[in-house]
Amino acid sequence: MRKHILTFILALAASLAAAQEDNRLTVAEYDDTPANPSSPLAAPMPPMELSTTLDSLHLPDLDDRGRVLSAAFYPYYFGGTWSNWRLHEGLNLSLGASVFSQFGKHAYGGVGFAQNLSAQYATALSPRLSIAVGGYLNNMYWASSAYRDAGLTAVLGYKLDDHWEGYVYGQKSIMTNVPIPLYLQDLNEMGDRIGAAVRYNITPNFSVQMSVESRNHPYR
Repeated sequence: MRKHILTFILALAASLAAAQEDNRLTVAEYDDTPANPSSPLAAPMPPMELSTTLDSLHLPDLDDRGRVLSAAFYPYYFGGTWSNWRLHEGLNLSLGASVFSQFGKHAYGGVGFAQNLSAQYATALSPRLSIAVGGYLNNMYWASSAYRDAGLTAVLGYKLDDHWEGYVYGQKSIMTNVPIPLYLQDLNEMGDRIGAAVRYNITPNFSVQMSVESRNHPYR
């Protein structure tokens, strides 16, 4: 009986010793630190960083024709009500189409169809200075009449600090088939504009902007 107990104890001790040896081998196999400090692999690998591309443009919001949003309220135009275009670096394209009509005693009869296309190229000239240039084309068919308007736009933006930004901008009409009803001119903000604006960013999502500009309506 004692012989069997001694044999069992010796076998158990041998098993534990073998398990300890295997454990040491396993740890050495998966150890990240090389045994030779002079090896190039001995230096710890730097942590991987995900590179992110931040938009460095400092430009105001534009309408779908690439024009600085107007603060004016003409009889048929309410600037910024239905468009708010924020450009990214490179080429920006905007395509639009609409169907409309008028109702009332002196309404312009029939149903109208309109299409517009705008292309803007925006880039950062420096970490604080950005520019966008482009053009737009409007086409409208209403009650057997066709109206077209095209123009060029440009805006230059400068970031003074984390809160203040300033802009200068312009709009030049280069083609139209007159006569165009006055309310359509107001609705599409036709004509030439040149102005300057300053914006104060209270928070990243809330700002106040004031602009001064001169307008010319050659089609009136």
